Amino acid sequence: MTLKEKISELIRCHPGITQKEMRERTGAHQVSVVRALRDLQRDGAIDAQVDDARIKHYFVSTKGCVVSRARDIGGHFGILVAQVMA
Repeated sequence: MTLKEKISELIRCHPGITQKEMRERTGAHQVSVVRALRDLQRDGAIDAQVDDARIKHYFVSTKGCVVSRARDIGGHFGILVAQVMA
């Protein structure tokens, strides 16, 4: 499992998770986590919300939910939907 996949799974299982929490759970360097988050945001898989203390909290986007669910379904249909939505 790649770091990007691990982070995506963490966000799915822990909505509102922060970068710091992701680093602690994965043991990855800050730069690696930032790059993975940037890629996931660029792909439309996640959204970030900033709280009053300027801390970003990450959530799975609507597109990310659809792709994740399609992969869970599996089979030809799941693969097709995941490819179309990615």
